[in-house]
Amino acid sequence: MPAGNYGGGDGFIRVIEEEIKAFVATRVTVDRARQVLYGKSLGGLLALRVLLRHPETFSTYIIASPSIWWNDRQVLEDEAAFASRLKAGGLNLRVLITSAGNEQYRGPDPALREKDEGRMIDNAIELADRLKALAPHGLVVMWTLFPDESHDSVSLAALSRGLRFALPMPNKR
Repeated sequence: MPAGNYGGGDGFIRVIEEEIKAFVATRVTVDRARQVLYGKSLGGLLALRVLLRHPETFSTYIIASPSIWWNDRQVLEDEAAFASRLKAGGLNLRVLITSAGNEQYRGPDPALREKDEGRMIDNAIELADRLKALAPHGLVVMWTLFPDESHDSVSLAALSRGLRFALPMPNKR
């Protein structure tokens, strides 16, 4: 794991679930069956963690440029339990995973091309493919690449696509 003071994601999600959702619900009408979580980069990692550990917390997950490689891919340790829970039934989830075109290392150093943090796009595609295999069990999964975006610039594109994915508007003619 990179040096620094990191963590607190579980506490942050607890605050969202126990405090922020309750606060919002006292002020506006909330459809609890249509709640969305968006996260990008390390926030995407957190959104993935919530999906895999507490999938009932939200109905739609927008996981943009997730840093799956973080901490030796520890987030994926919950994937098998998530698959079992999904197969048991009772969940109806939508997941959008996005990547920016420049997030895959393409430089001259083959060692860096093989390092997991250099495989951001591959990691996202592989995750999406594994999740898509669970689709008959109450899961809709889509992966989208924004080829002209960088890791720094992709946030708005991912959020815009994510909102259209999460809250589709009926076709009007």
